[in-house]
Amino acid sequence: MDQIITSFFLKNKYCPFPGVGCLSLADVSAQLKIEDRQILAPKQLVNFTETETDAARFIECIARKSKLNKEMAAEQLSRFCTQLKNLEDAKSLLIEGLGIFYKNNLGQLQFKQHEIDDAFFPVVNANRVIHASDSHQVLVGDKTVSSDEISNEESVEVPKSNRKIWIVVLVLTVLLVAAAFTTLWFAEEVEQATGIQIPFRIR
Repeated sequence: MDQIITSFFLKNKYCPFPGVGCLSLADVSAQLKIEDRQILAPKQLVNFTETETDAARFIECIARKSKLNKEMAAEQLSRFCTQLKNLEDAKSLLIEGLGIFYKNNLGQLQFKQHEIDDAFFPVVNANRVIHASDSHQVLVGDKTVSSDEISNEESVEVPKSNRKIWIVVLVLTVLLVAAAFTTLWFAEEVEQATGIQIPFRIR
């Protein structure tokens, strides 16, 4: 019977036990543990609740696999459910490939799934990656500030264009050339007026 239960459960993700409850499969998504910088792998948990669920499909499965009619299959399931109800406190009932049924200290029926080796669910390290272009928080002294704020404070004004510098250079060059010609003209006038030869005048 346990092989039929396991086969039906893995295919349909649930298995009903009339008058007792129902096994169901729940997906647990990956979890982030910030303090340990780890990502826990997603898992599947087998839950048992006392929820009453229609067992028609399960009875058909029992009849097909056991080669019985539906009435006999329903009777076989009923006997199994009675066995679960009358399970003694110190005993358990194994469902091969899934887990065990047992009763807790309060006499309530519980289910514990088989533990799966952690090697099938490896833990992934979650180290934070910071891109230079992205804004992120930085600890400065005892204050946490944005990297954008630090960049703004440390930034230096850069001239919008170098055209102003070239204009200044050009004006200074023109002034120097004009001053040179003026000096030469003045030297020539002095030489003609006084007869004193100016040594630096170009002839």
